[in-house]
Amino acid sequence: MKSGDVVLIGAACSVQFSGGRALMLRLVAVGDPDPYNDWIWITGYVLDSNGLATAKRELYVMRAGLVVQRPTAPGRGDARCPRRAGVTAGQRASFMPS
Repeated sequence: MKSGDVVLIGAACSVQFSGGRALMLRLVAVGDPDPYNDWIWITGYVLDSNGLATAKRELYVMRAGLVVQRPTAPGRGDARCPRRAGVTAGQRASFMPS
């Protein structure tokens, strides 16, 4: 695990995340594991259903319970890749220098 990874935090991480309290977290920092019980401090941003950060959290969880999610490419309409409404490909091409 490294900064930037998205992890699922559920009941396997800690009982406080059981049931409907599981969350997705984009990692910012990962601490060293406790050598006696393999719990770890992690810091990251809670992601909503659209993948947007809603809150920063610092959590103490069981490392073995973390599930790293597959990375996904930003989709169309993603907030990080805005599109101008009403502009067609032909109009964009007309602005390009020859």
